[in-house]
Amino acid sequence: MELCQDLGIEPTQLEFLLLSHQLGSERMGEFTREGFIKGFFQLKVDSIEKLKRALNTTLKEQFQTEQGFRKVYNYAFLFGRQTGQKNLSLEAAIELWRLLLSSHRFSLLEEWIKFLEV
Repeated sequence: MELCQDLGIEPTQLEFLLLSHQLGSERMGEFTREGFIKGFFQLKVDSIEKLKRALNTTLKEQFQTEQGFRKVYNYAFLFGRQTGQKNLSLEAAIELWRLLLSSHRFSLLEEWIKFLEV
């Protein structure tokens, strides 16, 4: 939570998901020392200010590419599962779709969600 506060983001924002992916987090809000160091090294950052810039430029730009989007999308559905679950709950899947599939990626998102909820 302190990291989110320092970065000025919420754990429910896309930026947090991108950061979690970069740092190799396996569970929401948990980062290993190794993942943290490796992720910072790859981004070439050594401060919160540099991480903020990288989050708003490098990580978002990578997410905009087809390959970057696929990596984060696949990661999100593994990351979003509850501990011990093999599947993602519908509620969690819907929230992740809303986060990942903005209107420019999938214009029928709300219609898809309505279909699933019926």
